[in-house]
Amino acid sequence: MQVLADADNLAARWMTVTMRIVGGYGCAVTAAGAAGRLAAVRWPAQCRLVAAEGWQRADLALAGAYRSDEAPLLLVTGDGDFAYLASRHPGPVAVAGVLVARALRDTATVIDLARDGAAPLVRWLNHVSPR
Repeated sequence: MQVLADADNLAARWMTVTMRIVGGYGCAVTAAGAAGRLAAVRWPAQCRLVAAEGWQRADLALAGAYRSDEAPLLLVTGDGDFAYLASRHPGPVAVAGVLVARALRDTATVIDLARDGAAPLVRWLNHVSPR
């Protein structure tokens, strides 16, 4: 399973909680964002961090890390910049975030961490990638 995490679009506490859960599944995580935002999160040991400063730089780095395959894809973000990618991915897709953009709601399973907590994320992970 691949995980693309936009550190610029989710508060550090939500990102840390999400990464703690994801880390237990051995996911291939790529995270991008401003250096300060990356430093504020506890990332899984196998995470690839890409410091990307400036408008849309993190999005470009994550799009470059994306690979199209049948494996599940988890987007950790709230903005709608990945709606096209999510709609075209051949495997199952989920988005974990807070106040997730409407465009992503139409193309993926949406997990609103603030409203629903982390339990729906764990259920989705267990469904697509049992330990």
